[in-house]
Amino acid sequence: MTHPVTVYFDTNFYVWLCRADEVLSAGVLQALVIIRELLTSRDRNELDMVLVDRVNKLRLPPYQTRVGLMWEVLLLSGAERVAMADFLRWAHDHTAVAHSLSMMARRETTEEENAELLEGSKPYPRELGLPEDFGQDMTQTMAVFGAMFNIEGIEWPENPTPEDCKKLSEQLFGTLGPDLIEQLREDDRIKDSTTTSEDRPFKVAAGKATDKEKKGLSNTLRDTDRMMDFVNHTGEIDFLQVDQAQVAIIRASKPPHRLSELGLAERCFSTSSLSDAINKVRELIGRETTE
Repeated sequence: MTHPVTVYFDTNFYVWLCRADEVLSAGVLQALVIIRELLTSRDRNELDMVLVDRVNKLRLPPYQTRVGLMWEVLLLSGAERVAMADFLRWAHDHTAVAHSLSMMARRETTEEENAELLEGSKPYPRELGLPEDFGQDMTQTMAVFGAMFNIEGIEWPENPTPEDCKKLSEQLFGTLGPDLIEQLREDDRIKDSTTTSEDRPFKVAAGKATDKEKKGLSNTLRDTDRMMDFVNHTGEIDFLQVDQAQVAIIRASKPPHRLSELGLAERCFSTSSLSDAINKVRELIGRETTE
């Protein structure tokens, strides 16, 4: 390969890195990107200081998929760190619910499942200030949406007809632009193909998931965010680390995973330790060089 290799490591890699001895940590490769997820920990400040010191010794800066996140943010401590961790956990929980509702809207469901989903989703419109039966009280619903999304050029009819709703949807999509719309649709395809064979999205959307299931789905959905970063920056990122369960899903023939459809499955890998990660990346680099 004629360019520096960029590897998108997952969170486990950085946990291994900060716990490793100095000799092992010195052999780490160049591309380090995940910062946000590490912030959800409230009480690893000593290890975070070691991690920041180690990654800052690298000869090349990490490739950034998000502007503004620097390793030094992990040095937050005390009340600031707890507040940041609590906020991110809250955001991850609510994001998991939002994505679950979206995924279930795209799936085929039975009448019984629809009834469970409608019942389970009732608390969320109330949090937004919508009437409990917002599908019937369209006047108040449109007023809330109009105040929430005050977008120039968008008119919110008081009593919209189905045709009005269709036009409104087209106007909203028009404000996003075709490139962003395609990115959002690609993100949907990745999330759908990653969770198509499991029922956690249904359980979360219906309000029936355990705390463990909610956390597990949230972790999986953040894995898909990394996959989306990989797709968006496939020209700059050479390899993506995912966990073993995700590798199995990505490389399964049926149903095909979106990364497989895009020809990116063989650039994904999993490892069980820091030294294994280094050896695996060296193997991948060697394979790319000889092809």
